[in-house]
Amino acid sequence: MNDQQCIQFLSEIRKPLLALHKSILDHERASYEKEFGPVTPAAFLQVLINGSAFRWLTPLSTPASRPGDPASPRPGFAIAARR
Repeated sequence: MNDQQCIQFLSEIRKPLLALHKSILDHERASYEKEFGPVTPAAFLQVLINGSAFRWLTPLSTPASRPGDPASPRPGFAIAARR
């Protein structure tokens, strides 16, 4: 896959990736709050960042959380997309 194809691919999957990311976070937050009680968005973000139970989300969360133009992705995201 050449660079232009990677850019096109990333542009096409950006919105579905963000929707998937949001759905997963909503589900995980509901599960977390069922077990530990309500938390603020900031507190849940800290749990996501620091909690080992959520490390499996890192490959999805890292590129999804980066703002900006999907046509100019961060290098790590472009490399992951090429695999």
